[in-house]
Amino acid sequence: MDLLHLKRNHYDRVIHFAFGFLLLYPMRELFQRSAGAHETSAVWLAAATIAALSSFFEILEGIIAQVIRPDLGAAYLGTQGDIWDAQKDMTAAFLGAILTAVLLSLRQHIRH
Repeated sequence: MDLLHLKRNHYDRVIHFAFGFLLLYPMRELFQRSAGAHETSAVWLAAATIAALSSFFEILEGIIAQVIRPDLGAAYLGTQGDIWDAQKDMTAAFLGAILTAVLLSLRQHIRH
């Protein structure tokens, strides 16, 4: 934070981005091998699934924080004063997935 003169710690966003970026490829393989999805369809199904999983996790995290300690919910969630933290985390995961999806699609087009 000090080195880049940031007001908040963005480590959480990097992890959410990595979740989407790194999980898309194995999830695509899962859709191709177990569901028999076409390569292009499998990539975009995986991206949509990652967006859904990220959203589900953020919602579940918020519910757990409210049930366990409503008075410390924001501190537990690590929002750092940002009311849009959950939405930004979901966006980071989705952007990571989209980046991998685009790279895989480009590779597929170059190969053919």
